[in-house]
Amino acid sequence: MLSKTSLFQNWAKDRIVNLINKESDFKIKIQDIHVDIVNGISLKHALLNDHHQDTLFYGGNLTIGLRQSLISLFSNSLYIKDVEIDSSVFKIISYHSEERNSLNHFLYQIKPKSKSSKSVPFLFFLETISAKSFRYQRVYEESSRYEDYYVGSLEATIEELNTNAGFLRFGKVVLSEPNISVVKKIALRDSVHRNIAIRDTIPSEVVDPDIKCSLPFVVQIKSALIKNGSFAYRNENNAIEHFDTTKLPSMDFNDFQVVDINSSLTGFIYNDLDFFGSMNFFNAKSSSGLTIKNIKINNGAVTSKYVNLQNFIIETDKSILKDTLELKYSKYESYLNFVDAIFINFKSKNSKVAVEDIAQFFSKIADDAFFIKNKDQTFKLSGTVFGKVNSLKIPKLDFEFGDKIKFTGNFASRNLAKFGEEILNIKADKFQSSIKNLQDIFPGFKVPTNLVNIGNFTFRGNFDGYIGDFVSYGKFTTDLGIANTDINLNFRNGNTKATYSGALELVDFELGTIIGIPDLKQVNLKTVLRNGVGLT
Repeated sequence: MLSKTSLFQNWAKDRIVNLINKESDFKIKIQDIHVDIVNGISLKHALLNDHHQDTLFYGGNLTIGLRQSLISLFSNSLYIKDVEIDSSVFKIISYHSEERNSLNHFLYQIKPKSKSSKSVPFLFFLETISAKSFRYQRVYEESSRYEDYYVGSLEATIEELNTNAGFLRFGKVVLSEPNISVVKKIALRDSVHRNIAIRDTIPSEVVDPDIKCSLPFVVQIKSALIKNGSFAYRNENNAIEHFDTTKLPSMDFNDFQVVDINSSLTGFIYNDLDFFGSMNFFNAKSSSGLTIKNIKINNGAVTSKYVNLQNFIIETDKSILKDTLELKYSKYESYLNFVDAIFINFKSKNSKVAVEDIAQFFSKIADDAFFIKNKDQTFKLSGTVFGKVNSLKIPKLDFEFGDKIKFTGNFASRNLAKFGEEILNIKADKFQSSIKNLQDIFPGFKVPTNLVNIGNFTFRGNFDGYIGDFVSYGKFTTDLGIANTDINLNFRNGNTKATYSGALELVDFELGTIIGIPDLKQVNLKTVLRNGVGLT
């Protein structure tokens, strides 16, 4: 057959090279090509440079198997059975001050110059893709954003590819060693030179016009398996160069890496940086020291406006969260200010959370004295948590903080991440602790030494105000007796300058143990306190 002769193969190679090199300012080189009109095409060491002579595509080995012969091109269709890619690079660059990226520029130059209004839409069919050592790179010069996607191996079956509708559906996808790296360098401001040196100073405002994904397809995947993946992100505009060893380990969302990623997904849908689907399992390790043992989500969504995880389990070495989580925000960048920009709605049943794990996600509290002091503690909770971190509300809360606090009731707060400004509004059905335990937990919580003798206590009532300046109304049942209180106590300026006022009733209370008079045993009294000063 003529198409199998060396004469035809050389003609086909020269035809492709001359077509691109003469019709565009792109340059292509092909070491070897084999064209079989019936069975397919194979290329070896094919290099296509863009209009700035940077790489657009390099194929070490590329094999295209046909379902129908190339004659179908005359009817404006192409039926491909399989594509095999080995040691290849696909690179798209959005050059500074150019409207079209390098791929769009190439397609614009090689498309027919005239088009009939009655032209038949081109039909493209593809069944399977396999790749080894494949790299996709995306560069945005204007914002100095560099994305690198590498796949050790890929096996994928395609059930539907509709280029006109922009829809791609995979049956099964297996990814081995997928590595993603995103680097945001200091934005270039020179309008003339593309390759200028990065400035020594960081601009006060960096605009990223390419934050939105430009992928033209809605992608659906019935099932996907990810093996040994990694993800890294670095924003050189805001990355912290020196780690503060006095802080708890925390994720720097401007500079982090996640490795050893293994996952299984079903019913996955991707549409312009919005993700939907179910996660059967997920495990990974972060550069900040967090180990995720497993994440399982029956039905989830992560979008540029919200996160919704139904019937989920998130398990680390020290924590386990489960039930339902919803986060709301204005854009993905809101995560950089999680404490004040993310609204949380978390329904929990018997979750256990380590203090260290909380600090991993909230860098603003990683150096907070409370979190550092309690870094080895865990707390258990059941209830509904909603609001932002600095304005949380938890009605009908069941809570345990290690073995030091047990609480049942309603909880509301403000400024939890602002040391010294924390405001608590608590209605306790049952609050169990001791003065010593509270001193162990809260930095700066100082009371007269003799009050430690109260021992364990159970409080039912209300607590409103700052930790060191509050109103307490309720009933204390202690190891020494019962105290009914309606007291305003302020010891933020120290015990000697503490002020207090209100009403106090003691029932069968061993007052002598508190005031240092051993012979004074159980007493019963009611008293009104006015303008009291000093706790000694």
